[in-house]
Amino acid sequence: MLNRREFFHSLLSYGKQKEEKLFVLPPYNFDRSLFYKSCQECQKDCIEACNRVCKEGIIKNNGEYVYVDFGIDGCKLCGECAIACPNGVLEVKEEEDWKNGANWNVAIVIEEDLCIAHQKTMCYTCKDICQSVLGISNAIEFIGLFYPKINQKCIGCGMCIKSCPSNAIGIVERGNV
Repeated sequence: MLNRREFFHSLLSYGKQKEEKLFVLPPYNFDRSLFYKSCQECQKDCIEACNRVCKEGIIKNNGEYVYVDFGIDGCKLCGECAIACPNGVLEVKEEEDWKNGANWNVAIVIEEDLCIAHQKTMCYTCKDICQSVLGISNAIEFIGLFYPKINQKCIGCGMCIKSCPSNAIGIVERGNV
């Protein structure tokens, strides 16, 4: 039996597959040139570390490089991928880095035309799931009853992406928000 979220998701996503050509780089990548230069040569220790921490790890390998798949789950920002990285491509420098979204190459956005709340259907799924792993809350706020907005408190964990019943939450390249 489907729960409410699964029911809405199946109705609203039927026939709609969002094409995302943008790959989410693993967190804690502060020098993108290192990622593209050194990550391909690695044994992908970050993937193994992510698999140890999560039920199903969200760091995957497409044959060329590693990326984060928010379609599986959000990132717990545990830092294990950075600790396991032998080439210094991923690195947790200070606690303050964690609070700044771990330097993601993408930002989380809500596509208003796909959002059922913006279409005047009461849906608070994104707000309900938005539970920052760093103790920061309310990164998704509603303007009135129907207009969710991602604010500056968002750490980019992606927990809301998979949970959205209408696939209205996605990613854009950081700086294009």
